[in-house]
Amino acid sequence: MLDGRGAIRGHLRIMPQDLGLRYRAERLHLPSGTFRIVGDFWSADDAVAALRF
Repeated sequence: MLDGRGAIRGHLRIMPQDLGLRYRAERLHLPSGTFRIVGDFWSADDAVAALRF
């Protein structure tokens, strides 16, 4: 996911589960240069929404 300037803000990681695909929303933490987990979701739309807000 990119912000308005085109910089990376976060990404989704697809995680196969026994019950289907889960989507992990991860936000970039600039001071450490690592991604931090926002949450795991059954819907890609829900994961993206978590990164937006």
